[in-house]
Amino acid sequence: MKKTNQWDPAKPAAENAAAVLPVLAGTFFSSGKELAAATEITPDALHAFRLSAKRFRYTLELFRNCYGPSLEEKLESLASVQQVLGELSDCAATRTLLNDERFAGFSLRQEFFSHIDAILAEKAAAFVKLWRSTFDTEAEQRRWIAYLHRPAARMEKKKGEAKPVGKGGKKRNGKNKAGPKTGKPGGAK
Repeated sequence: MKKTNQWDPAKPAAENAAAVLPVLAGTFFSSGKELAAATEITPDALHAFRLSAKRFRYTLELFRNCYGPSLEEKLESLASVQQVLGELSDCAATRTLLNDERFAGFSLRQEFFSHIDAILAEKAAAFVKLWRSTFDTEAEQRRWIAYLHRPAARMEKKKGEAKPVGKGGKKRNGKNKAGPKTGKPGGAK
């Protein structure tokens, strides 16, 4: 199936999900990996990644019916990243607010800046640790992409539909048309 980032309204939701969501996952993983590897992580970069992670998670949530309950674990891992990034964003917003001229005469301003900067550093380190322990391997990225690439198969299993028997083989009298050891009709050698 061709990977794209464009929805095709003529196709079913599961086909669109299989085409688009793996691309979004690849972008999410690339952005997160780049951010976690940065020597200095700016609040603006963290905020941008937070918004990206939020959009990715909310988009996945729209396709719960295509993937079933197994998607919940992935959504929870995204929510945990969003939580840490949200805390970082709150600290950065507080720092920006205190930087306003209206607070120039505030006697404890520098003390607050030091405290907020320490929290920002702590939360940035928490993000990097969480990223590395949850997402930061090529294998994990491949698992996500492979998972998102096959929503219809997950739904078939969920619904209890029969799996295909071999390579296009059909059942006859409840048994595979192919013979037992050879894979040829009637067990011919």
